[in-house]
Amino acid sequence: MTSPHRLIPSVEGAIDTLLLCLPAALVAGDAPIAEALLTTVAPNAHRIVVTHARAARTVSEIGAGNRMTILSCPDDTPLSVWSQDALISYSGPDDITLAPSAPAATGTPARRLFQRLADAGVASIHGEGLPARAGNLLVGDDFVLVGADEWRRWAAAGPGDNGDDAALAFFQTRIDAHRRPVVVGCGSGRSPGPSRRFKGPDGQRWRENREPGVVERGSLQPAYHTDLYATLAGRSEAGRSRVVVGDLTAAARSCGSAAPPDRAAEFDAVAAFLDTAGFDVTRCPLALIARDDPEHRQRHWFFASWNNALVEDAGRGGRRVFLPVYGDLGSIDLTAADECACAAWTSFGYQVVAIPGLHGLARMGGGLHCAAKVLRRS
Repeated sequence: MTSPHRLIPSVEGAIDTLLLCLPAALVAGDAPIAEALLTTVAPNAHRIVVTHARAARTVSEIGAGNRMTILSCPDDTPLSVWSQDALISYSGPDDITLAPSAPAATGTPARRLFQRLADAGVASIHGEGLPARAGNLLVGDDFVLVGADEWRRWAAAGPGDNGDDAALAFFQTRIDAHRRPVVVGCGSGRSPGPSRRFKGPDGQRWRENREPGVVERGSLQPAYHTDLYATLAGRSEAGRSRVVVGDLTAAARSCGSAAPPDRAAEFDAVAAFLDTAGFDVTRCPLALIARDDPEHRQRHWFFASWNNALVEDAGRGGRRVFLPVYGDLGSIDLTAADECACAAWTSFGYQVVAIPGLHGLARMGGGLHCAAKVLRRS
């Protein structure tokens, strides 16, 4: 089935409609996340909010004064805050057109989200599912940055050994026939590493994951989704497409720690590839942070990403970026990295709207862009 329209761009146009999925546990347990998503992010946008019935009133109270449609679900419905990858969104001429992501199998939170939107009639529904994750698709004016793992999956699904041809055919017929794909990866096949034992702060033996962000065997990306470490930022004065790429070394330097050299090199490789491909590349901090769990004697690592932002270029209406900021997290102070990220976007001519309070999303493995799905731009 051919894709119906063009993918909604990642930058061009003001954000008109935003999809949020707010499980009751998140609304009750992490108020700063709910407040930021319902009030501060894209304040002029119409929000479609899917939530549990027991949280609907709280959501309504937090978002009072904003344009909002609340779609409640039974309290036992599995919901996930990660709305980005449940759906692929297209810009139809008169309506919102959605295609479910293939990973959204029946009974999963993603499938339940899709079904609730379909039942409410808020969008036209296209197809039975696409084997694509929106977090691996960054949509420019005439191109799409495609995560290398995504491309590899499409290639493997094709007949015979014509992998790249099969992937290109899939992209042109099922994803977007109007833009060219640019495949982005780090060039090295990584796999989730074994956990290691070490002596913890209490003198006992602890366990830690040594490969945060790598979730599949032989991954060709430095982290699971491209939007975690790359952000489109329109075009430069010279007309080159501008992309901001995360930099582990810059983040570590700003807070007085050391970046893992092998991991830092993977993000450097992404930046080098995009520069060679003709993009105007700017580096921005990307922090890799340890979080200790004394109760279970485990150390978890997560990314604090300034790339996982929402960007809008409304032409004469101005440019804005809704940028996560982290400040002092106690175990690490990211204030200097916040300032560095804000300065980069200001230099591009964007108004920076700082969004604090989202470190809970980072600890869960994502960020703002993962949790706020743009359904329409104007």
